[in-house]
Amino acid sequence: MKRLLIALGALTLVSSAAVAAEEFKPTGSVKQEIKWYGDKEEVDSQYIRFTLAEGGVRFTENFYVDYRVRDYIRYHSDEGSNTKDLRTRLYYDHGYLGDTKIDVRQRFEVRDSQDKNRFTYTPEFDFAEYFDFADTFKLRPSFRYQDDNNANESYKHVGADFLYYKEFATGNHDLGVEFNVYTRFYEQDFVSDNSKGTAEADAKTEDSNFATDVEFYIYYTYSLGQYNGIDYAFYYEFGLDPYTFYDRKVDTVEDKVVTESYDSEWTVYNDFELQASYKVNDSTSIYGAIAVEHANNEGRDQASDFKWQPYAYVGWRTKF
Repeated sequence: MKRLLIALGALTLVSSAAVAAEEFKPTGSVKQEIKWYGDKEEVDSQYIRFTLAEGGVRFTENFYVDYRVRDYIRYHSDEGSNTKDLRTRLYYDHGYLGDTKIDVRQRFEVRDSQDKNRFTYTPEFDFAEYFDFADTFKLRPSFRYQDDNNANESYKHVGADFLYYKEFATGNHDLGVEFNVYTRFYEQDFVSDNSKGTAEADAKTEDSNFATDVEFYIYYTYSLGQYNGIDYAFYYEFGLDPYTFYDRKVDTVEDKVVTESYDSEWTVYNDFELQASYKVNDSTSIYGAIAVEHANNEGRDQASDFKWQPYAYVGWRTKF
């Protein structure tokens, strides 16, 4: 993994040198943020998410790199250990496909977290210019390889994705709608016996597993105006994140043994935030919010499974 990250760094440097030769001035952004999550209604679940760095750099008109480094610091050991999450994405935009209005872009993603390493390649085809009702209307195949560090296992999958987004802005109101569908065909032998504790050697295996994620989001911002140089806004976000259904549910962590089986699961959340931001200069601002979330984070479907959780964050961002 370290060698791959070094290789990506070298690629970035080479691209930067090429940019200098073309006299293209790189542009980009960076931000840092600390976010606190409180307990969920009598459940000890406090933790801090510290974004050490997040942003991106456009090296040429066609080549762009984004990055994100996060630490998760947990207060309670029964909620899991502290973790780190690193993600890098490289994009190359080829422009329109022939004489069409289809924008073609390639994306390569590397993600390294505490328990897994993931490599994803996706060529993207955006048809948005054919539709007045879409800002994004993408179709893309996807190819992924993943290592599960804790289980000393790996798997790969191929898939096909659909991504849609549209933004509506009028006056003090800003509304965004997002809808995504991700399909995955796993290429690995999985144990299909549902009996817990069944030895892998005695259980029947299958060659593949199919899963589909459906996501739907609504983003709404209402500007409350500016007071003493500080901009205030109310923000609401709804998310079906995601609804997932399977041909069979598998557990790839414990020696490929299936520990439970069901056809679908879903998670719904509602976020309510009071936001504030202050513009230091034309390129830099600081921001923060106090908020609460109502969600069934465990993927269950009973009203009693929905819990309130307070959270708050503060950060700064700049453009160059």
